[in-house]
Amino acid sequence: MEIYETIFRFLYNILSVYVGYRTIELFLVSKKVQWEKKFCLYFIVWLINSLLYVFSTGIVVVRISIIIGYLCFAFILYEGSWKMKILATVGAFALGLLSEDVVWIFSNLIGKPIEEEAMGCLCSGIFALLLLLLLERLKVFTKRASIPASGCWNLILLFLGSVFLAEIVTERMESYEWTMISLELICMINLGTYHIYHKVVENYEERIEKAEILQENRMYLKQLEILQQSRQNIRILRHDLKNHLQLISSYLEKGEYEKAADYIESIEELQSVKGEYVKTGNVAVDSILNYKLEVIEKQTGCKPQLQIDIPCESMISEADLNIVLGNLLDNAGEALQKSDEKHLDIRLKYERGILYLSIYNSFDGVVYKSSNSKFKTRKRDDVKHGYGLQSVERVVKKYSGIMRITHDEHLFCVDLYFYV
Repeated sequence: MEIYETIFRFLYNILSVYVGYRTIELFLVSKKVQWEKKFCLYFIVWLINSLLYVFSTGIVVVRISIIIGYLCFAFILYEGSWKMKILATVGAFALGLLSEDVVWIFSNLIGKPIEEEAMGCLCSGIFALLLLLLLERLKVFTKRASIPASGCWNLILLFLGSVFLAEIVTERMESYEWTMISLELICMINLGTYHIYHKVVENYEERIEKAEILQENRMYLKQLEILQQSRQNIRILRHDLKNHLQLISSYLEKGEYEKAADYIESIEELQSVKGEYVKTGNVAVDSILNYKLEVIEKQTGCKPQLQIDIPCESMISEADLNIVLGNLLDNAGEALQKSDEKHLDIRLKYERGILYLSIYNSFDGVVYKSSNSKFKTRKRDDVKHGYGLQSVERVVKKYSGIMRITHDEHLFCVDLYFYV
């Protein structure tokens, strides 16, 4: 066996095992395992499978070894039931078989059957990466605003360009040695680029998660301050209650009813807590609304109109509630800053299994839409922004709900219905 072909098989197997490893990750949740242990396990699986592959022990033995390797990944590195781990292993193995079959069928359909084994392996490996990329993007897309599509398209162009380049190399290059070296480089470039992309996605998700946690902490801290202030006001009222009652009684005895009413109203004002817009008993709703509405009032001077009628228990998860209210109120606040009119109306009501939310805000009448009639951000950096309504829409679909957006020249309206 040529030395260059042996090197290619070892390098290609890095790509093949890597695809299986990442596919298993789509099904399962990673354990907290040191990266050194992960690397050692990956290296052992790769080495054993590569040696069996290189020394031609038979395709059945090679495939049994990779299945055992995937099972080791699933049971050692990931959490979950044994059924899910077996399913993940089958999925990883099936993705490899599917990519090989599709490449072989497609090459025959276009009248260019792949004769070189190295070329066939490379094409199937790149196609497996493409499938993995699409599956990973779908998984991230269903969770939250995913990394911008431009990165995904760049990888797809790289994969397609690599196949085209590999075809040129195998047909035009006369030296077999240089052909194999070129295919090895193409294989490693694709693997390295995809791995870097995956790390960027992980970093992007971590940044989003940290930002969400930080905002949640701020909201709960704000709610804690409101509760502490409310308790302090109650203590003061209890301490001065006797004096208040004596003065009110004096007004009533003298027939000065207006003064008594004014004094009672002044006591109520003393009990009001700055920054408390709602007090539903639902901690998640109170925290989000009190925090966001205080920010909006400080930035725009707009005092919101509220109609809230919900039970203390959350009808949807706190994470989904944060996504919906957070994004819509952020958008409303930005719109109010650009508008001469300052109007914000929020309604939240639960009745007979339906949670209804509406947020109506004034805006300057400027709306950007994409070719598919989706609303676009007005910010210059549309790579980092413009995903708020998409995130809200995904949450609404999760609860089989309805999302309706309307607007005129002065008012932007969002109506949501969740079936819970």
